[in-house]
Amino acid sequence: MRSVLPKKQLRQSKILTELQMYPQMTVRELSERLAVSQETIRRDLAQMDKEGKISRTFGGAVGLSNTVPGIDERKNLMIAERDRMSKLVVSKIEPNDVLMIGGGSTTMRLALALGSIDFPITIVTHSLPFATSVSRNSRIEVELLPGKLVPGEGLTIGTNTLRAIDKFSAHKAVVGASGINERGLYALLESGEVYAAMAESAEETLLLIDSTKFGVTALSQYGVWSSKMTLITDQMPDDNIRAALDRASVAIEIAHEV
Repeated sequence: MRSVLPKKQLRQSKILTELQMYPQMTVRELSERLAVSQETIRRDLAQMDKEGKISRTFGGAVGLSNTVPGIDERKNLMIAERDRMSKLVVSKIEPNDVLMIGGGSTTMRLALALGSIDFPITIVTHSLPFATSVSRNSRIEVELLPGKLVPGEGLTIGTNTLRAIDKFSAHKAVVGASGINERGLYALLESGEVYAAMAESAEETLLLIDSTKFGVTALSQYGVWSSKMTLITDQMPDDNIRAALDRASVAIEIAHEV
């Protein structure tokens, strides 16, 4: 005989499924999706937040699995710092900007920050979770790049992705890195190819990289320092990296705690 989940457990499982597709949702949206009262959703979210399954926000919730790091990882993954960095990026966006945005855990925090944009912009990205999240803002037009889908990451990579990027001309690229040093920027090979192509297609590049990446190298170097880059981070790099940035005329902006 098949076991049947209790209604509350089944409903909370559905909430987690919704938050995997839409990383940030309001109580009203969840209520409409699940066809239950908003008060029921509020009780579920309170319990799920207490159990560490989701993170409550004002009027809703943010999913923790896949797109947003779990509670146990928050200290190590610099959530508060990345949120401040993301707000700094948002402050640089202008009406009608075309943005190339790379995937990754740091830029998923940017996806949440972009919810405050109240003027039209266009975003070109290879991240399905990012595209899904920002598309909830009606002022943001989203172009999702084709390509080979990376399992578990929701990112497109490969030849078709690179060819599609070449068709766009952007005002700004926003990309991250697995590591940086005085020689340049590092990432996994195919992701690095996408980041490099985005930077090449943009007038300027905003590097969204927190201090845990300083002095770290990865499989492939995807870029060298350039005067059209701005490093947005949470603290000043060490002397060797800072000297290299100065020589290349790379701007550094620190997202200080307010």
